[in-house]
This record gives sequence, C-alpha cells and structure tokens, in this order.
Amino acid sequence: MHNSLRLTLFAALLASVVLQSAETQSVVIPRTSAEPAIDGRIDEGNWKNAPLPGSFSVAKSTEAARKRIEARLRFDEGHLYAAVFCAEPHPEKIRALSKIRNENVWQDDCVELWISSTDGAIDYDQFIVNTLGTQEEHRRREGREVEGWKPKWQVQVSKEAAGWSAEFKIPAADIGLDKLRTGDMLRIKIGREDRADEPAQMVIWPAGAPYGAAGGSALAYVEQTNVIGT
Repeated sequence: MHNSLRLTLFAALLASVVLQSAETQSVVIPRTSAEPAIDGRIDEGNWKNAPLPGSFSVAKSTEAARKRIEARLRFDEGHLYAAVFCAEPHPEKIRALSKIRNENVWQDDCVELWISSTDGAIDYDQFIVNTLGTQEEHRRREGREVEGWKPKWQVQVSKEAAGWSAEFKIPAADIGLDKLRTGDMLRIKIGREDRADEPAQMVIWPAGAPYGAAGGSALAYVEQTNVIGT
C-alpha cells in the first residue's frame, strides 16, 4: 500500500473517531437558582460554577482552539440560558461590521448556538451574536429554512481587557418547546468564529465536531443526571 493511501485512510479514521466522540458527549444542564441579569457579564453567582466539560477545538479536528473559550448552560422552566466567554488578546483586530439584525452577522467575530429539541436529524434553531450585540437567527425543519420565524431571544455582550462575553436568554418556545422539563434532551453545539487573527479560525464544542448544524452535537439533558444512559 502506498504511503499516500495509508495517510488518507488514517486521516479518514481519525476524523471518524473524533466525530463519534463528539456525538456521544453528554452533559446535564443545571437549573438556575435565580434568573440571570442579561447584561453580558458572567461574573454573577449563576455562572461561577464549572463550565461545560471538555474543550473547544478547531472544527473536525483534535487541534485545540488558539484562544481560551468557555461556555456555561442553565435553565428555568421557561428559558434556556447560555454564557460564553471568548479570550481576545487583540481586541483592535476584531471584525465587527454587521449592525443590522440577520444581515451577515456570521461574517464577523461571533458566537453561535445550534439547538435542536426535535427528533429530526437535520432540524435546528440557530442563534448568532457578534461583539456589537447584533443578532442573527435561523430555523430549519426537514432541511428547509422556516420563513417568517420571529423568535424572542435576548442576548447582551460585554467587553473586558481579557476578551468578550455573550449572555443568552432563549425562551423555550424559540427551541420548539412549551417549557423545559426535567429529563428533556436537547442536541447542542456552540461555535466561535475568530476573525481577529489570520487565518480565521472556526472552533466548536463539543470538540471534534464539524462547524455548523450537521452532526456532532452534544446531548444535553435538562437537570436530571440519571436520565443519561437510560
């Protein structure tokens, strides 16, 4: 067997192993002790507990993200909350052009959430914010964009010397539920588009997953640990 063929097969096997690992990661979303103040700051008590397990990686790779990024999830009956911190040593290089909702926010430095509460493998609700706080959202069902979707999610961004943070408040209805119940399972991915340095880097949690909605989501269970594996 030629060396080039061996390398190709090895790369394909490694990619398969990485993706399978991402698809089997499970986490529990804790109930919030009090509704977070959605101000972009994630230093209050609700967010001080441990971040999500596992690291962010370059998409479809075992390569670590070049900058620190941490994410946390919480819930109450009516909402899913997310907080994401992105380290940024060169804030003057951040790309932040989009100021109009749903107009190419994803082309800036941004954070993205993909969430699915349905049984459809290609169904998802996507929430994007850039460092200006400009929002973008998409809902896809059975492979098609849902036109006229008007979700009511909120997000605020804050900046500090070490980087920037985004704090999300997503109503249950925005992810297709009437409320969040103990034992509910969501498929979740969290991404960062880092355009402050060249080349731009797309990093993802769970590590090893492809960037975007397709495949590799973590299984996130609402509150109850013992639901996992049942």
